[in-house]
Amino acid sequence: MKSNVRRISMSEDQKNLSEFNLLDEPWIILMRNDGMREKTSILEALDHAQEFKGIAGELPTQDVAVMRLLLAILHTVFSRYDIDGSLKKIDTEEEAVERWSAVWENGYFPMDIIRKYLEEYRYRFYLFDEEYPFYQVAELGEKEKVEKKDYTHYDVSKLNGELAESSNKIRLFQVATDEDKRLMPYDAAARWLLHVNGFDDASAKTKASPPIGWLGKLGVIFAEGETLFETLMLNLILCNENAELDVCENPVWENSVRSGEGTNYNAPDNIAELYTWQSRRLFLERKNGKVSGYRNLGYRAVGGKQSSDAFYEINAFIEPMTAWRKIDDKGSVPQWKPRQLDPSRQMWRELEPILAQPVSDNNSPGIVKWLKMLESYGVLPVRILTLRAVAMKYDSKSMSFTDIITDSLRFCSALISSKSEAWIPTVLNQVDLADKLVYQLGLLAKSIAVASGDSDGQINKQSAREAGYDSLDFPFREWLEKLGEEYVEMSEAADIWWTTARGIILDLGSRMVSEAGIGALIGRSVVENRNTMYYSAAKAHNFFRYKLSSRVVLYRKGGEKDAK
Repeated sequence: MKSNVRRISMSEDQKNLSEFNLLDEPWIILMRNDGMREKTSILEALDHAQEFKGIAGELPTQDVAVMRLLLAILHTVFSRYDIDGSLKKIDTEEEAVERWSAVWENGYFPMDIIRKYLEEYRYRFYLFDEEYPFYQVAELGEKEKVEKKDYTHYDVSKLNGELAESSNKIRLFQVATDEDKRLMPYDAAARWLLHVNGFDDASAKTKASPPIGWLGKLGVIFAEGETLFETLMLNLILCNENAELDVCENPVWENSVRSGEGTNYNAPDNIAELYTWQSRRLFLERKNGKVSGYRNLGYRAVGGKQSSDAFYEINAFIEPMTAWRKIDDKGSVPQWKPRQLDPSRQMWRELEPILAQPVSDNNSPGIVKWLKMLESYGVLPVRILTLRAVAMKYDSKSMSFTDIITDSLRFCSALISSKSEAWIPTVLNQVDLADKLVYQLGLLAKSIAVASGDSDGQINKQSAREAGYDSLDFPFREWLEKLGEEYVEMSEAADIWWTTARGIILDLGSRMVSEAGIGALIGRSVVENRNTMYYSAAKAHNFFRYKLSSRVVLYRKGGEKDAK
């Protein structure tokens, strides 16, 4: 039972407590079907999820954090209650699929059940509260318990992921006014509160640098539907192969509030706890009815090791929204780490870790395995699957954000069925084919550059490779989406991609030669490793066309000297 006794010594600005309940107040930004954005509360978002296209906040990373909060609610509710509201634990895989299918066929979330559950924990959803401020640590506001040296103060520009500027770096192009950078409305603070807990960098001025937030360690991959309801449902994993069915979902609002210094924990054993994990212990400060900044509790080195609200990422397979890469298989148990996204590679070029085979050095995301399970039971309701990838990139020391990666990939759901598993090697072979074609395009560009007088042609080579992948991007996505539908024979599909991709790369190569200039066409001799090599655009183009004459020749090793 929530206590009514005031026990916190705060400023007058902090005394307006138990304010801004996230269940009722509009703070989640959703996209309507007409393209306009609208703010909703948690209850409104779930009640009208089928009427909105999706979450559309300030950043894709913020949308991920909000989505996982909504999923934590749904995981908790539907792991305990069936669609009729009866308290009934899921005991088998079949029951999990049956319950999921019943909610999907309903077409909307049964709000009577969800409201009843959330009302029980209403007191835990206040953004400001004397005991349970949402996603925060109340004791950080207690002057008699926490000294200033024990925490770091940040203004709202650190909370706001769009700004994320330090006190000694000013952006050339501002995305907010000075007023916005000093004070933040409660609704925005709620969104960024989730974001900083998931994606915060390691720049805290404390005795031991904290690790980045858990979501910052991932290349987040999730399924995307046509509506918010579909997106939430496709990611509602009621049977996670890495979680025991008898484990109770344990979201943060059902937990006691953590206090004191950060601690290293074991990975959660349930998705609701994982999705509401607070990697930062912080406390929002208020001024004149807005958030003015926040306090971040200090981290100390304990026993020579970093101490923070973190868990060991190795083999933390409870996390379903990331692919995994093997880092060590010499011990009795192979070691796997979350696979991050490469900003220089389109998502289709990373298909292997997404559709990983059991013998590979990658492990596919739990969300893909869940969708495969739904397909195997014949209840996967979408013909075309869309997977979206989102990731935060940091500098070399993880002290600041440098980029946000977002991409998506559509393919026929039949591709992940057990009957179509033979297609996966074929698909991966076509990605490799694209790599081989682009490699030859890069060699051509390098040779032309050297023939024109460049010392090594590496810049031209890299630019040509980027242009090659960009030109193949849409055609490959279009080809992939037709697999299992228009293209039903593997050999036919492979031939179609070869013809399409080869034609695109040949055209790019011919354009390079036509724009090369007289110097490159005449060519020149260059001494390399005591050997004299003759470079010319015409010679390089002939070799380029030869390598692309057939797939057999393309994959044949050697012969690069002939391009010079």
